[in-house]
Amino acid sequence: MQPIGFVIRNDTNPANNLIRVIDFFLKKCLFNVRTLYICHTILFMKTKSGRSNWLKYFITFISIVIVAAIFIIYHYLTKPHNDTAIVESKYEFSAMNFIQEFHSDLQGANKKYAEHIITVNGRVSELEKSDSLHNIKMTDSSNGSYIIFNFQNNQFENLRSVKKGDSISIKGSCSNGNFSRILDVYSITFKRCIINSNFNNQ
Repeated sequence: MQPIGFVIRNDTNPANNLIRVIDFFLKKCLFNVRTLYICHTILFMKTKSGRSNWLKYFITFISIVIVAAIFIIYHYLTKPHNDTAIVESKYEFSAMNFIQEFHSDLQGANKKYAEHIITVNGRVSELEKSDSLHNIKMTDSSNGSYIIFNFQNNQFENLRSVKKGDSISIKGSCSNGNFSRILDVYSITFKRCIINSNFNNQ
């Protein structure tokens, strides 16, 4: 019999890996009839010396809480999002000014901008392209801090013409900003990004 296993892919979005783990648990463990039968048998077998049943009830309660928590987390991580293209930007910045917001007050900037749709205008410093991953980076050359934009799958075709050094306008959902004490730089990540139709190459 082959062992049951799963592979966590190299994904820049940690939520995707968590979804795969939860999905594996739900499909392979939680809803496996044999597993449920074994757990039920162990749980409700008669205790020795007439011991109280409180432990059985406690374990049952904890199990229900764990299962409920898994479903809630799974639902939250997999719930559909509106297409970025049809959502109006709440803020618009140049890349350098947006990076400066996080330099000035990292905690305050995260609280203000996280999970909001924001338009950022700037120059492409790096591109990362593969079959399943398309990222654009805008870097402040004075301090090394940067913004990295992860694009929606339907934007891959639009990214073909983008190259390093292009001036571009990007709209996406700001995830958060972080500070690396090792590298001494700030990094800001965006998800579900699109290229605005009015960007200009210079």
